Amino acid sequence: MVHLPNELIIAIGKEVPAEHDLNTLAQTNRRFLSCIDPILYSRKTMDTTFCASLAELPTIAILRAVQQGGEDTLRKALRYNTDGLDQVLWFAVSHRFDRHLAILLSAYSVERYGTAMIERAMFNAAFRGRTYVLRTLLESGLIDPWRDKLLSRLLCSSVSGNSPASTSYILSIGDFDLDYVSGSGEAALDIAASRNFVEVTQLLLNTGRVDVEITSRTNLGFTPFLTAVYHGHEAIARALLATGLVDVNRATVHLPGQTALMLAAARGHVALVEMLLAQDGIEVDARDDDHRSALTFAASGGCAAVVEMLLATGKADIHARDRLGRTPLSQANSNAHVIGGALLSRKKFDDAEGAYVSDVGGLNWDIDSGSEHDAAYPVETLISCWNKRPVAAISSPGADTAPTVTRSKSHPPAVATAFNDDLGSAAAVANAYAVPELIFSPDDSYGTRGAVASEASECSAIGRDIIAAGGNAVDAMVGTTFCVGVIGMYHSGIGGGGFALVRDAEGNYEAVDFRETAPAAAFEDMYGDDEQLSIAGGLAVGVPGEVLGLEYIHQKYGVLEWRDIMQGAIRVARHGFRVSEDMVVKMNATIKDGKTYLLDDPIFAAEFAPKGELLKLGEVMTRKNLANTLERIANEGSDAFYHGEIAENLASFVQSRNGTLTVEDLETYTVTDRPVKSVRYRGLDVHGMSSPASGAVALQILKVLERYPASAWHDDRNLTVHRLAEAQRFAFAYRANLGDPAFVEERDILQYESDLLSEETIDRIHEGISDDKTKHPREYFPSEEDVAALPESHGTSHIVTLDDAGMAVSLTTTININFGAQIMEPSSGIILNDEMNDFSIPGISNEFGFAPSRANYIRPRKRPLSSMTPLIATYPNGTVYAVVGAAGGSRITSATAQCLWHAVEHGVTMGEALRLGRLHDQLVPNTLTLESFFPDLEGTTAAMQAKGHEVKVARPMLSAVQAIKRRDDGSFEAVGEPRQENSAGYSV
Repeated sequence: MVHLPNELIIAIGKEVPAEHDLNTLAQTNRRFLSCIDPILYSRKTMDTTFCASLAELPTIAILRAVQQGGEDTLRKALRYNTDGLDQVLWFAVSHRFDRHLAILLSAYSVERYGTAMIERAMFNAAFRGRTYVLRTLLESGLIDPWRDKLLSRLLCSSVSGNSPASTSYILSIGDFDLDYVSGSGEAALDIAASRNFVEVTQLLLNTGRVDVEITSRTNLGFTPFLTAVYHGHEAIARALLATGLVDVNRATVHLPGQTALMLAAARGHVALVEMLLAQDGIEVDARDDDHRSALTFAASGGCAAVVEMLLATGKADIHARDRLGRTPLSQANSNAHVIGGALLSRKKFDDAEGAYVSDVGGLNWDIDSGSEHDAAYPVETLISCWNKRPVAAISSPGADTAPTVTRSKSHPPAVATAFNDDLGSAAAVANAYAVPELIFSPDDSYGTRGAVASEASECSAIGRDIIAAGGNAVDAMVGTTFCVGVIGMYHSGIGGGGFALVRDAEGNYEAVDFRETAPAAAFEDMYGDDEQLSIAGGLAVGVPGEVLGLEYIHQKYGVLEWRDIMQGAIRVARHGFRVSEDMVVKMNATIKDGKTYLLDDPIFAAEFAPKGELLKLGEVMTRKNLANTLERIANEGSDAFYHGEIAENLASFVQSRNGTLTVEDLETYTVTDRPVKSVRYRGLDVHGMSSPASGAVALQILKVLERYPASAWHDDRNLTVHRLAEAQRFAFAYRANLGDPAFVEERDILQYESDLLSEETIDRIHEGISDDKTKHPREYFPSEEDVAALPESHGTSHIVTLDDAGMAVSLTTTININFGAQIMEPSSGIILNDEMNDFSIPGISNEFGFAPSRANYIRPRKRPLSSMTPLIATYPNGTVYAVVGAAGGSRITSATAQCLWHAVEHGVTMGEALRLGRLHDQLVPNTLTLESFFPDLEGTTAAMQAKGHEVKVARPMLSAVQAIKRRDDGSFEAVGEPRQENSAGYSV
């Protein structure tokens, strides 16, 4: 039997009744495993990460032959059918099954599959230094290496991977453009210099064909030499100097006018400063556009060794003042005990150490004492001189006269508001809310015309003023959301997507899904066993949906002009916003082993570390490239994003980072309407999003809690906490089977959601909750077949708006993990999402051994399951009761349900509901998390442990809820998350 052709084995296999016989047959000869496995899959006798459909048997046969090393089986399978060969080819390359590559290529049809997968395989091989694979692909004749600058692009990829072998091979092929600029805005030499790839740099220099003085197009304006100095890469800098082609006094375009000596001095690169000072013609006292010298930078950075070296040249002017009138000594004020002596040995000051007088705006400011000599002075001076804490606001930049700042002796300076009191016309909008107040005020406010709440007070103010200017809740939402993407770029932005629940003034609801989708080239096993690829880099990027989603909602419901409502976000991006406590936390979270991509990646560093170190609390950050992008979107609509230059740059950049996003992916992206899920809860109608959002999960939690007396929270706090945790555990068990309804074949997702909200299911869950103890996680799933795990989801932003006509929006948007895929497209300033990490990855079980959820496996153009849970609650007569939602990954669902539960059942204001301690239990992992200020934390922890809960105490930032509640008098209670320093709710 083992010598029969594959086709006969398949035919016989279909008739063999016993699993044992099939397994025995499979073990007889490994080369037939590819034929046997599909039969086993069809009988559900084997657990597999591959497709279970017999209709896909030919592809499975090819794939198994590649995996198991059966060359004869592979050849026969290819003669039988070549369906899916492009995917199998990628699988073979990405999983290092190299010996079958030639066989696969011999059957590959460019007419049928195109060249995209061949190119992708080439870039993978070049990046990973797999010269054999690269040579085999290039010599296959399937693609012309001289078209579309393919060799130049491959060179950039091999250099990015620090692969001397593949770099050397590519350089040997022929005479092609070595200065080609990749999608990241860098040429090959730029890439090598920025990443300290010494051997690869030398290979490039040895050709004699690279432009040593090429200026990168990352908007940094760095040459390779400036890049090497900036990062402290001494060996690279010396190699470049050795060519004799480097202009040591050349200045940057970005970091305006800074020379290599300034860059090295600012960062304390002592060896590089010494090397530069030894160069003939070095300009020691050159000034940048802000009149700062290398000595100024060294003094400001506190590097005594560099200060001494510069002074020793006798060419450093210690009297030099920068644009704000500061001398090196005043810059060194906080380091006077270290640097002051070196400076004072060159000059004696008559005034007290550390004081200086600015020539700008009449300011006389004593840094140490904080005393003021003039009562009013320009805001620009304040921003540069006073950075101990975020203070109040900037008025509209570009005004003819600078606004004034006034303050009392006991409080930080505060900017007098520059808002126009007359907001009666839409024409006044651009000026009225162009740059919002930076008000660090209470978390909530009250008004009657409308309300907005978001994680950024500046953005909430934009939304508030849009309503004041005659806009409705949708106009306010759009303006606020674009702004949040500028300031809260670590959570959200136009490189991501989300969901919005919209209620119009007549009480009609629409659930809008603008969630990211998997690119067309994505497939189930694309990450193999390397989950990190779904977290950072190009392969983690899904197709962004935010711009089209916001435009769709605005076109249908908005009343003000699209261009007008975007002006606030554009001006905040262009003219700046203060770094908040929230942002400092997020930036610090990126630091691992003393390093962060926000500094190491020059694209990020241009915005987050313009002076060589991460921006500090209270400093002003600008995002001018993003401002330009937003301006194009404001003028041209979403077409500017999904078609043309921006789309081409995004696709090219993502591909340069080993991703699959294409222009076609962007051009074909669509917004989807989802059914609205609604329940009656405590006399209110609560509306939420259906899958792939998690509205039904939050609604189930509320319905289960409704089975208990509302007074239970006050009567027996610990028992109620246990019941709340158990309701969450059941809800998250049911959630494991949700997914994109268009792609889940195992069940009708919409019917499944209806079932999980049915009275029968709620009764069953209520009866399954024991007041005495918790249970093993497996006991919460609807059935044993449903036991599955979902990936942890991550950071998001939530915005809520409500107006006096009853229009309401609850919107959640995200780029997933903090700073998304950790890549920023340089020309547009767009930070890309890593939404692909929200899919389940086959073969990777969780710590409890639960298999990943098949309903959430990757498919081309599929939308991953999300925790996002925007809700709107109304009275039976249709009057809005509350608009609520949250950010916080998997904790979104539990936080949203808890805050609405507290407000409805426990007689508290919405502000009080948000301030109460929260708990979270998503079943997997098997942990009940309590916030550290949870009421009676010690007693509650002990009580929960006695019931079998594994309790963990976390800092008070499990989630970030934004909410608006209509009060009995008709006014709006707008509440920003009190756990976020910069969050605010505003009403008008």
